[in-house]
Amino acid sequence: MESPSDTRRVTEQIAAGASRTLNRPYAFAMASVSALFLGLVGLLGQLATRELSVFPALFLRYLVSTLVVLIVLRGAAFQTLQKASRLDYLRVGSVLISQFCLFYYFAHGSLLIGMLLYNTGPLFSPLLARWLLGITFGLRTVTSILLGFAGVALVLNPFGERMNAIVLVALTSGFFNSCSQLAFHQMSRNEGGPLKSLFPFYVLLTVCSIAPLPFVSGQTILAFERLGQWEMVALIIGMGVCGVLTQFAKSLAYRNVRNPANLGPFLYLSLVVAAFFDWIFYGQAPTPETLLGGMLILASAVTILLGTPKRHAISHHPDS
Repeated sequence: MESPSDTRRVTEQIAAGASRTLNRPYAFAMASVSALFLGLVGLLGQLATRELSVFPALFLRYLVSTLVVLIVLRGAAFQTLQKASRLDYLRVGSVLISQFCLFYYFAHGSLLIGMLLYNTGPLFSPLLARWLLGITFGLRTVTSILLGFAGVALVLNPFGERMNAIVLVALTSGFFNSCSQLAFHQMSRNEGGPLKSLFPFYVLLTVCSIAPLPFVSGQTILAFERLGQWEMVALIIGMGVCGVLTQFAKSLAYRNVRNPANLGPFLYLSLVVAAFFDWIFYGQAPTPETLLGGMLILASAVTILLGTPKRHAISHHPDS
């Protein structure tokens, strides 16, 4: 049961978020940048998972991300630890489940399909936003999401040979990705600055990702022995840095939209990046169904973009 102070804090945060003038074109641009770095995280995450196994790769990723944010914020980072809220814990729990499922799939499946299943999160967002937050959406959003879902279905080919039992694990990553996005949306619009919300987030992720390591002690020991190779160190650092840039850009995007579902089509652009990496590094060219699905996904983004007013401005805010 929430205390009066918790209720008052939430009310003040909602009022503060509502007072901002939103900049949707900027939000769409930042969501696209986030999608680019997410594609990089996917590629590096798959390589790390296959070289180090799932749990050690996740722990090292979050440890590096924590150190990156600490270096940027310096002394101010530790002050943010006192501001951890229930949304922080909800977001961390959702991210841990989502990322474990995604990395587990990476160890067994392709980069493109793994990223696609992870990116089914925005398809759940409107329903969860309506159910949990009472946020409504119009016909344009419905049309955009239907186009995006059609594109996702074509790429996934659920009735073809790609659909197997492990796909359910990857689909679970998409659902919990949506849960984490909703929590992130509520937090990012009300925090003083994007990076200030990331430090407690990564600290909690790092601490929680330590828990399973003793149960896979053999894999953990081998993974840390591999860190003596500079290629592995570069891989882990790259994954951690790209992860921070993904979250930072996404935070800027969420601060400038009322409904997080509107960002879904632009977050799907990470599939284009994943398809490119699959082709370059693994020699897996996209099928005609994948190309057509990508066109539908881009069409869903255009549908949202056409509904954007020509001019948006963010009102003066010391942390904008």
